[in-house]
Amino acid sequence: MSDIISPQNPRTPPRPADEAGRLTALRRYAILDTPSEPAFDDIARLAAHICRVPIARITFIDERRQWMKSEIGVRLYESPREESICAHAILQTGLAIFPDLARDPRFSAHPRVAGKPHLRFYAAAPLRTGDDHALGTVCILDYRPRKLSREQKEALEALARQVMTQLELRRTLITQKKIERESAEQAIFASEARYRSLVSVTSSIVWRAAANGEIVDDVPSWQEFTGQTPPQYKGSGWIEALHPDDRKRAADIWQ
Repeated sequence: MSDIISPQNPRTPPRPADEAGRLTALRRYAILDTPSEPAFDDIARLAAHICRVPIARITFIDERRQWMKSEIGVRLYESPREESICAHAILQTGLAIFPDLARDPRFSAHPRVAGKPHLRFYAAAPLRTGDDHALGTVCILDYRPRKLSREQKEALEALARQVMTQLELRRTLITQKKIERESAEQAIFASEARYRSLVSVTSSIVWRAAANGEIVDDVPSWQEFTGQTPPQYKGSGWIEALHPDDRKRAADIWQ
């Protein structure tokens, strides 16, 4: 095939010709190693229910591993890419269906086909971006060879589209929060700049302190009034700069 890079070992999943762009697209969604999310778990659960299989997963193919965002059935959070059946599935433009893994030379020696849990059936719909990069799959597995109905195939493809919708929504929210955070940081910076500008020209004694009285900021007038330099009062309360006779009254007022 012209759209894949074939490995020397036929059992090793080939890498797509667009691998570099595909990995860049995957990073763009910042989905890898994120916690479980109900929206994705629900899609995996629906895939298992509609196709009547014990195992369903939402997987992403990273550079050297297969990582599962959601999984129903056997608990497997990630595995080496060379053992990934999904790494074969992302090479196809549409559904990938392997009716009997034990009879397929690509998978017959796979450790989870030849050994426990003895997987036999696999089907997957690739997760494709708008610019046609396959990030991973919505896949289903069974312990016996089987087929899917037309309705089940259509549902699997629809669920893959729903995963991409969730990814886009998630990325939009992340971008929006980033913009809001940057805007808030700029507002804080501008407020700080105004504060600095005002106190730099005032003749009043100005300082800022934490609730316990510890000085966190001051202006030159404070240092002139107290005769103290930052190393002397940083980490101590401003009350310490007062005459001992005035400290208790000042502390009571502060509290």
